[in-house]
Amino acid sequence: MKFLLILICLACSAIAADPAPKAQPKGNTFDNTFYRWDPNTTKITKIVIKRTNLDGVMTPVLYAYTGDELMGWAYCSPGKASTKTTNGKHKVMGKTRDRNSSKYGEHSGGYYYPAKMPFSLQVTASGEFIHYGPVLIGESLSHGCIRLPSKVFAEKLFDATPVGTPVIIEL
Repeated sequence: MKFLLILICLACSAIAADPAPKAQPKGNTFDNTFYRWDPNTTKITKIVIKRTNLDGVMTPVLYAYTGDELMGWAYCSPGKASTKTTNGKHKVMGKTRDRNSSKYGEHSGGYYYPAKMPFSLQVTASGEFIHYGPVLIGESLSHGCIRLPSKVFAEKLFDATPVGTPVIIEL
């Protein structure tokens, strides 16, 4: 009996420690396992990117707010160890719906193909963006950008976030 009680307590504490699944946008959400979005969202006033405990692994998550109300969240992939994402308080400096990287891409058959960065929100002068791209949950993959796992989420965030919106990065 004592063993069962300990297991129940451990399970409850694990659930309580994971804010991503508990802190959901209000109303009907458009979601899947990688993100949630409130379809009534019209304007994002703050973006926070931080690590969240997901089953004992500190996982990067982007949270989008209107005032203090959570409107959406998505797991994301920040910069890898050699090209870390810049922590701190930033602002959305610019937006580009169909951006190509000016720094990164691949060579194939004698041609250069710049990396695609759809739905880009620029957050640093050095060229770090929030955009749609490949994501492995819990992994840092990029050259400093914040990659989002869903083109749908990235487009909704892009459309609802004006230039000047605060972006707080705590990775």
